[in-house]
Amino acid sequence: MEKITERLGSYFNRQAISDYYCQPRALAIRLAAQKKASGGSERPLIFDIGAGFGQHIPFVINAGNNVLALDLDPALETRLSEVVPRGTQLPMVDTIESAIAAIAHSPVEMAAFKRFDATLDPLPQHSADGVVLHRIYSVLPPAGKKLLLENIRNALKPGGLFSFLDFIIDPNPTKQFYYRLSRIMTGKGLLDRYGDFSDMNEDPDTEIMAAIFKKNGDPHFIASAKEIAETEELIAAGEVVIPFVAVHQSVASLTATLINAGFRPIETVNLSIAGVSGRWSVPLINIIAEV
Repeated sequence: MEKITERLGSYFNRQAISDYYCQPRALAIRLAAQKKASGGSERPLIFDIGAGFGQHIPFVINAGNNVLALDLDPALETRLSEVVPRGTQLPMVDTIESAIAAIAHSPVEMAAFKRFDATLDPLPQHSADGVVLHRIYSVLPPAGKKLLLENIRNALKPGGLFSFLDFIIDPNPTKQFYYRLSRIMTGKGLLDRYGDFSDMNEDPDTEIMAAIFKKNGDPHFIASAKEIAETEELIAAGEVVIPFVAVHQSVASLTATLINAGFRPIETVNLSIAGVSGRWSVPLINIIAEV
């Protein structure tokens, strides 16, 4: 499992070319336009939820915003000074409220980090001009997703902007085999430890994607119906490992999810990046919404 964790960590928590394509550009452009129209000097405050190693922070600050990075992993706190652009002020903060008070309404570059779980704890109301949630939503347990979106909606100021970016259903034939196997495993209860996916198993706008790895850390590939049956046997024998389960939705399904949560989508951008294995690209959607 250590090798698998290392492999996934190097993909999700290390600077990569995919970060270039997944920056919150559309959000930054719209916030800059709002600031110009208002004629104010204060830098908009953005919450980066699931900030990881801080891959969005330099872009967000250089685009004229201040950022409060939120993540369950405290590692970013010790290396925030290495991530931010030179000259960025890093105030000492104890709580999320003190972090907001320190960096909001500031005309100079500022950033802060707090260890925080936005799927459990409420964010301060009407405290952010923008929120970034990139490549996080699809791997969250089903139970935490609804509360997370409620927290984001409540945290945004009236007219605030939400940059939602995540993976969507992949038409790649190889990925379809993963989806088929994931449905089989869901029906047999093999994914129960990750959450209740039973309602999604027959939803044509939702696909369950169980990431399957060999013990040496290499991805386990499935490219035929025969390999689906063989993989079932490997899972039962403990020869392969499932470190996480993702739920991929269609663009229509994600848009409806955001609307039902109280957001108004105003822009969509289609993207494609390399997957964990590097053998094929995977599609994503960036939806900009306002409250």
